[in-house]
Amino acid sequence: MIACLGFGASVASAQFIDAVRYRPVDVQEPELTIQEKFDLVEEGHFDHPNLQAGQYADIRMAVLKDFNHVIDFKFGHKIDKFRLIPDTALNEVAVQTHKCKGCTGPAGDKMYQPTNAPHRNATQTLDYFYLLHMFEVELKGAHYKERACIVHDPSPAVCLMNFHLFGISSVDSFFYANGDGYLGLGIGDGEGSMGDDDKLSFMAQLKKHNLIEKNVFSVYTQMNNSTDNPSQIRFGGINENLFEGADLKYIDTKGPGSWKLPLSEIVFGGDNILDPSYTSEALINPAFPFIAAPIGEFNAFKRQLKSIDSDDSLVCNNLDWCYFEAKCDDIRDKIPNLQFKLGSGD
Repeated sequence: MIACLGFGASVASAQFIDAVRYRPVDVQEPELTIQEKFDLVEEGHFDHPNLQAGQYADIRMAVLKDFNHVIDFKFGHKIDKFRLIPDTALNEVAVQTHKCKGCTGPAGDKMYQPTNAPHRNATQTLDYFYLLHMFEVELKGAHYKERACIVHDPSPAVCLMNFHLFGISSVDSFFYANGDGYLGLGIGDGEGSMGDDDKLSFMAQLKKHNLIEKNVFSVYTQMNNSTDNPSQIRFGGINENLFEGADLKYIDTKGPGSWKLPLSEIVFGGDNILDPSYTSEALINPAFPFIAAPIGEFNAFKRQLKSIDSDDSLVCNNLDWCYFEAKCDDIRDKIPNLQFKLGSGD
């Protein structure tokens, strides 16, 4: 059994770095446009300050349709932005191609149209959320090399010329992506990688091109689109300013290649609602800004909520979603804490 934990925002108000750019030491240069950076790379000016290695890059994340965080990308010469969902279930960038069989979703005419021949055919498996339900789908396609930029208006943060991405050409079951594709943050080199010079995972590519110092990232999220204190991700480090005053705890995952945590208890109203008959795990995934649980645990949680709802203000629908129609101030003190026992349980 797997529960999914989104990244909560119960931390102190943050100091947000407004300008997203490379961070060369002791160099102050105006930020270049996407086309200007592409031109520098194509002309071989890798020593230009705007292309030198940085320690990290901060990228704002929007919340799309209240269900997913997204990061904007541009590929090749296409003007449109691709809204990619950051997801730890993959470790590569995966986008729907314009000929994808079985793909559905809002991508429409923004589906990726390769400008180069396929680099290598591949198949990948993705567990993804749609309308609060988890689906598993097999993705078939090929790897392509493109020039790409992570976009942060009004200027880009990260640009690469020979960027590897996975173009989805067909799927074996229901597949509906709220965004235009997925930005893989999973651990590993990527499916089909061939040594240190040919790593396909997104994070490995950033490090290979010296755009970040460390192969790590950190996430700070809000449940809505806030302009004063937005969700953001830092590639290459941890933005400690965002968590000032918070009691941060580090928990070992199930293994060196996993984003899953051991889960032994879910306590609500004094009762452990986690089914003890099977081993449980929690999946950490920034794509999904909510806490999701299997239907059995959700129903136990729902029964507990109904038992304390004396005013019948709790409304649940057939999408396994519940909400209170009462004012928050009227019910806040009535609802007990929801507690998770993760890792060693400390």
